[in-house]
Amino acid sequence: IRSDAEQVTVSLEEGKVAVNWFVDVSDTHDNKPDLTLVAGEATTLSSDGVGYSSRFDRVATTAWRKGKMVFYQTPLSDVIDVINDYHAGHIMVVNPKLKNMSVSGVFRTDDIDQVINAIEGTLSVRVVRLSKYMILLI
Repeated sequence: IRSDAEQVTVSLEEGKVAVNWFVDVSDTHDNKPDLTLVAGEATTLSSDGVGYSSRFDRVATTAWRKGKMVFYQTPLSDVIDVINDYHAGHIMVVNPKLKNMSVSGVFRTDDIDQVINAIEGTLSVRVVRLSKYMILLI
């Protein structure tokens, strides 16, 4: 399970699970699941309800268990959201034009500087370190 400000993503590695979304606890939709996931499927939950099921990349999704982050042509803004989970401070993309730049790679979760250096070295991004805890991408 992964969540951000807009949605929750449920990825099921094994087994079977019913996914429901109740905005109002008294509204049980007749106790019918909105969606049933089987191993290898994922869905999202947002204010719009439960999304459709889709296949997910198990290697990338479970890489955190091995201390890794895996990105395949992932928008920079999504990469920053993930690495902020592992960074003691805050990393921010200041220039909105950078947010959709594509990032691919495998990085260690315990070496955020490596990720930032790789982004700076391969993309047209300038990194400004205001402190150890506040990093801006401009």
